[in-house]
Amino acid sequence: MSGVEIRGPLTFEPSGSRWYFPLRLSIAESSPHVPCVTDWYVLTDADYPTGRVSICPAQDGGLHATFRHMELNAPTERPWRTGSPCLDRPGRWLGSRELVNQPNSADQRIRWHVERALEWLQAAALSQLTGKNEPFELPKFAAKAPTIGFDEDPQRFAVWRALLGRAGDATLKQINDALWVAYAFSVRDNFVCPPRWGRRIRKIDKSERAFWLTLYDLPLSEPWTTPLTWGDLRAICKAQRVDLDGHLRWMYHHLHAENARKETCLLVGFPIPETYDGPGIRIHWQPMMLPAPINTSVKAIHVRKGRKASAGAWTLERAQHFADDKSIAWLQSDPWAEDRLKVRGVLSTKLQTARVVLIGAGALGSALAELLVRTGVNNIVVCDWQDLEVGNLRRHTLTITDAPHEKSLMLAFHLNQCSPFADVEWTGNFPHHLGVERERIRTADIIIDCTASDDVAARLGTFTWDDNSRWFFSGSLGVDARRLFCYTHYGTTFPTREFFDAVRPFVAEERALFQQLDPLTLHGAGCWNPVFPARWDDIMALAARMLRIVDATLAAGNANGALHVLDRPA
Repeated sequence: MSGVEIRGPLTFEPSGSRWYFPLRLSIAESSPHVPCVTDWYVLTDADYPTGRVSICPAQDGGLHATFRHMELNAPTERPWRTGSPCLDRPGRWLGSRELVNQPNSADQRIRWHVERALEWLQAAALSQLTGKNEPFELPKFAAKAPTIGFDEDPQRFAVWRALLGRAGDATLKQINDALWVAYAFSVRDNFVCPPRWGRRIRKIDKSERAFWLTLYDLPLSEPWTTPLTWGDLRAICKAQRVDLDGHLRWMYHHLHAENARKETCLLVGFPIPETYDGPGIRIHWQPMMLPAPINTSVKAIHVRKGRKASAGAWTLERAQHFADDKSIAWLQSDPWAEDRLKVRGVLSTKLQTARVVLIGAGALGSALAELLVRTGVNNIVVCDWQDLEVGNLRRHTLTITDAPHEKSLMLAFHLNQCSPFADVEWTGNFPHHLGVERERIRTADIIIDCTASDDVAARLGTFTWDDNSRWFFSGSLGVDARRLFCYTHYGTTFPTREFFDAVRPFVAEERALFQQLDPLTLHGAGCWNPVFPARWDDIMALAARMLRIVDATLAAGNANGALHVLDRPA
């Protein structure tokens, strides 16, 4: 292969369970960061041709800079560095090489990757690794756990734009040992943007003070290298006219005033674009840990007369913690904004933004509720008066630790943990025993009844709703979950009589099927108590179909008196 020279034998590394061999690649063009001849290592999993194939720069004679479409190119204790170029075609990590037309055979996989590496190397030398309107990819940071989630979108960037180059206070909330959330950002005790988090995050008690600092641009050195040391970051900030040391001094002044004795998180924010050649449209936060302040009570710290202790301490902190050769302790971060989450699947905007009341937290209701929340519906009130029994768990989204509490209470708690923006409340039996939730229910945009109860259908027609029209959906399952019945209506109240007229013929059919069931299908001993038979997989499938009915009906705007009867999928 032209431009390729194998420089050593194939070697097996037991500790990494992989094969490797050295390679030299030669290209026609060069640049200050890419010489014409560079050394590399080809690495494969032990069970090649399955598994990964990576090509990494050699420690000696290889690339030392990081480029676009490349892992952070840091040194290791082995003969190669970590900067593996991205050679797989888009979609490869969906799990199938054939899906993106990559070779699978032992004699072709390595050859294909080496050919791609030559192409990548030439493009890097010519600064052509990205094209016009290519989606932006965040540069790699040497980040470790924990992960901090944040909520930033173009709407909030309109506020942050005026605060670039500045610093302020932040509050973190802990979800678990490995996951935190950037709950709020403030300047002089005023929120920069009001928090939009859901009920689960709002109610977290454990919080930590933090700081934020914004830059005008990405914190990068040429060609695409993120800062590893404080000297690197200091040079980048100086180029952007951001006074890094001045902001750090201000932060440590506050930490000393609070007698802080532990590390503190600093969130470094910078604008990122939608495409490489586009303008910044949102803030990305890359967190780091600031070292613990020096203890100013120690007599060895000399403070000139008339100066604050924090000022004297800062001189030592600048020398000990923030010297140019000191490494930055970057942390991982994750964008959780709604417009980022919805790329995994989303409902119509009309349904996402609706205020929903779900009556019935049983099998169908719990399945539908979880589908709603996981596809972006945040504002829900769950109504149900029954307690969760262990027997319910055969076909329910809740778990044994939720029994024997009220279904609506535990389902609301569960749903609030399914999305960082979920705001799910609960109440007892509809319409009785309503407290502060009554107003939220009577003004709701969508009412979904999953009880299969005649009483609830009647009460939907007599409840005092507000004067606005709303969507009504009444869903129920046939015997053995063979069919789904979903009645839809749009109006100021529910048409109970029309509903009963529509479902009556099908109720007669289901009654005949029910009478054919084994009368010994009982729940426990004692009083004859038949259990409605239906498998959980069938209920989930029909709940998904009901969700599609709800979403499509809202999008079409046509619902009056429509009864949908759907068979379960074969």
